Amino acid sequence: MTLVDSDEVNGFSIAGGHIYIHRKLAAVAKSDDELAGVIGHEIGHIISHQFAFETRALDEFDGTMVGEALGGALVVAQIGNPDMNQQKHIFLPLSPLPSGQSAALSKDGKYLSLSTLHRGGVWDVATGKQLAVVHGFTDASWDDADTVYMDVPKDMDVERHITQISMTTRVSKDLSYKVTDETHMRYGRLTDWKQDDKKKTWTLSQYDPATDKTQWTRSFPDRYFTYTASYGSRDLIFSFPLSSHTAKDALKANEALESEAQSIKNKSLGRLIQILDGKNGEEDGSLVVELPPNYAGTDGLNRAGDLLYVAGVDDRTTVYSIASGKRIRDLIGYVMALDPSTNRVFTANRVGEGVVYDAAGAELAHYQLGNPIRFALFREGAVMVTVITADQKVRTMKVASVSPIDREVARDALPK
Repeated sequence: MTLVDSDEVNGFSIAGGHIYIHRKLAAVAKSDDELAGVIGHEIGHIISHQFAFETRALDEFDGTMVGEALGGALVVAQIGNPDMNQQKHIFLPLSPLPSGQSAALSKDGKYLSLSTLHRGGVWDVATGKQLAVVHGFTDASWDDADTVYMDVPKDMDVERHITQISMTTRVSKDLSYKVTDETHMRYGRLTDWKQDDKKKTWTLSQYDPATDKTQWTRSFPDRYFTYTASYGSRDLIFSFPLSSHTAKDALKANEALESEAQSIKNKSLGRLIQILDGKNGEEDGSLVVELPPNYAGTDGLNRAGDLLYVAGVDDRTTVYSIASGKRIRDLIGYVMALDPSTNRVFTANRVGEGVVYDAAGAELAHYQLGNPIRFALFREGAVMVTVITADQKVRTMKVASVSPIDREVARDALPK
């Protein structure tokens, strides 16, 4: 706490937890309890993150402070002046939206949570108004009550934590769950790995972020390998090298998987892909594939019905059948959205094109957006798709119910 040489009866707080009390206020306070009340009020602002602004870039000259506000504007203020109305906010021209860490729409489509590397926020989709400004987050998920849960990574003096924001009450709080390096939050699922030294196994547990209650646990004979969560569904997708204990046990117990493994020419590229139902942790499909040379990593794996989509680094996605393990086709672009009810996928490429495919690989829609696509989400049973592009525009577009080719075939079948 700092005493400010001012004859105004006031006190204020700024980012970083700093509290300033004016000398006049300290002089006129009738008791220590009155002064403690003011200090407690400012502590309340700090706890609820109601700072005038938070900044990572700061400069000072001749009693004037210039900082970068969390919302992106430059803030110019006189040091020691508690009057927030005297701050000048300079809004810089919009720059292209960089690749985001996380983006999610609320289930009713009213709110969008979006984060880049250091900043995140919540917007009203209908008006485009920003409703909340927060630290950058790596994942976000909405529940049915318009409450969003955000995984906020460690950043300067802020420890990693899970934040809950209710858009109904406009109240935010940090959850008590203790996150570690073995904790992951993907698409609303909070998972945690723990090692059992006696059994020499690893156990994966999934928790409800709102209640911290365990939803399920599952043991693995190996130290955990990479995994991801499939877009638009509750599936967790694991990738195990064929040399791992998990893969060896699975091949030994399943002749079909063993046969698939035998057909792999380059064993070092062979992987057991195992899909777990995120609701109960039970296995819901597995296959053995030989990774393509352009493999983009586990985060590029997605599942839609019987199809496994494997993204490459060259704007190409390979599609496999989970039932047979066979390679079916290749698509241009990488999957950005998926609808489990229809098994439709939305792919994007580097030149700002978006394409919607059905489960048979038929093209239902093709969009020339002219800007890199940063986020996409199917809505209303995949008859609509909402996308955000690098020019910071949000577009909601219709998707055809059948492919243009099917429409032409149906038209040709009509009586002449």
